[in-house]
Amino acid sequence: MEKRNRLTLLISMLLSLVVGAGSAIMAAEKEVVVLADNATSQVMPTENATANVKKTATTASVKKQTRQVTGLVTAISGNHLDVKKGNKTFALKVEEGIVIKSGDTEKSLADLKVGDKIMAKYVESGGVLIARSIYLKIDAGK
Repeated sequence: MEKRNRLTLLISMLLSLVVGAGSAIMAAEKEVVVLADNATSQVMPTENATANVKKTATTASVKKQTRQVTGLVTAISGNHLDVKKGNKTFALKVEEGIVIKSGDTEKSLADLKVGDKIMAKYVESGGVLIARSIYLKIDAGK
């Protein structure tokens, strides 16, 4: 019966290694003892297997979600742009080389002015909102 319990434990640990990165790291770092045909052998995960599991877990947690905001430009200072939507202001950092468009025309940050309506796509990194693209909205009534 003890052999069966250990085999079940081994199978569970191997499945967690394959399926879940969080529990796989813990399982991969522990020594697993397998009893087969009344002989004891040790199975140790390789350093590469453990490193790959950790890398997968890290990559998943680092992925940045792209969001968007549509609102009015309330301030422009250097490479920063404030966009107001309702009662909330989004402070966006505009990095060199991002796409700023108005219709089919490419624009620069210098072409934007306070009061323009824009739609910006951004990601958050370390508490900073970084613009990935900006589209200047053109009102038909202007």
